[in-house]
Amino acid sequence: RMLKYCLSHNNSLQIAELIDKHIREDDYYYRKNPLKLEILWLSYHIKNGSEEDLQVNKTRLQQLERNFDLQLTSQNCLELTNLMLMVHDYSNAERLIRKSCEKIINDDKLQWTIYYMTSLKLAARTLDPEYFITTLQEWVTSPRPIVLLSKNKNQLQSYIKYFQKRSHQLKKDVILPPWQETVTKLFKQLESRDLERQLRAKQDIQTMLDSMQQWIDQAILENYSYNSRVKPTKGSQ
Repeated sequence: RMLKYCLSHNNSLQIAELIDKHIREDDYYYRKNPLKLEILWLSYHIKNGSEEDLQVNKTRLQQLERNFDLQLTSQNCLELTNLMLMVHDYSNAERLIRKSCEKIINDDKLQWTIYYMTSLKLAARTLDPEYFITTLQEWVTSPRPIVLLSKNKNQLQSYIKYFQKRSHQLKKDVILPPWQETVTKLFKQLESRDLERQLRAKQDIQTMLDSMQQWIDQAILENYSYNSRVKPTKGSQ
């Protein structure tokens, strides 16, 4: 966490390098999760690089994936996908999204949210409104519970604006107003499903609390009943 903080503040780069050196010298810690460290540094170089560095960073990303291919989790795949979007490597970003889907644990609701939001981001960056709609529809009809983060609505709005600003680059048969209405309608369906999940979760918690209270009340009643039947011993008379 300290390394991540330092890398997000350019004036702390020297401290970040010292922390990195310490981590790499600690064989146990470094071997435990070397991929996380490499992703942090690559993310830093991409975010602070210039246009001239794009190809170099593309190569670094591809090499990182090859080096850690067997260790990649769904989260790692999506982290690398976002970095690939930053260097405009859209074909590999799409491939990694598919790869992440294969690795997500079925009931990991948050990871599915990140997966679908990353897919929508790819659709926006590649100016593919059809893929954007298809992804939203798939998410809405998914049998898995839906979890929306507070930032997701703002992210969706930013993707819509991305399409609007580049409407001249879209195919001539794409009409944005009806497309945007469809997107808004689908997202409202997502919000509705997320609200239903929250209400069910509250009901489950309340049911559990009610059961616990009943158990406690019964235990107290049984204990009182037992004590009232116990006769005092001769020594206590």
